[in-house]
Amino acid sequence: MMTGTNHIVNREISASDAAIDGLLSGVLAGLGMAVYLVLAMLIAGVSPLATLALFAPDPESGPLMGVLAHLAVSGIYGVLFGVGYATLLRRPDYNPPTWLHAAIGGLYGLLLLLAAWTLLLPATGSQVQQIPLLHLAIGHLLYGALLGWMVYRRARRMES
Repeated sequence: MMTGTNHIVNREISASDAAIDGLLSGVLAGLGMAVYLVLAMLIAGVSPLATLALFAPDPESGPLMGVLAHLAVSGIYGVLFGVGYATLLRRPDYNPPTWLHAAIGGLYGLLLLLAAWTLLLPATGSQVQQIPLLHLAIGHLLYGALLGWMVYRRARRMES
C-alpha cells in the first residue's frame, strides 16, 4: 500500500527479497557504469574491447572475462546495498523524497570507489587503475545512483 509517491507504508521486505533485488539492481547498475566507462574511454581513444579487458582479473583473459568480472562484483555490492538499504526502508520514520534514494546510492558508489582505489586495486595490481580517476568517480556515482533508485523502486513495487 502506498500513500503519495514517496512512502512505503507496509515495510515487510524479507532479507532474501532484498538480496535478490540488490543483486539484480547491482548487475543493471553495473551495466550502466560499464556503458559510461566504455564511452568515456572511447572518446579518449581506447577501444571498447580494450576498456572491458581492463576489468579482467588476468590481463590475458580478455574483454568477456572483464565484463563478467565487473558484473559479478556489481551484483555482490548490489546485494550488500540491497540488504542494508532494506533495513532503512523498513523504518516507519524513513520517508525521504524519491531523489534522495539515488543520492544515497551515489554516496555508496563513491565509498566503493574510495575502498577500491585506496585498497583493492593497488593490492591486486588491477588494470582498472589505467582508467582516469575522474571517469571512475563518475562511473561509481552513476552505479550508486542507479542502484539506490532501482532498489527503492523495486521495494516500492513489492509493497503495492
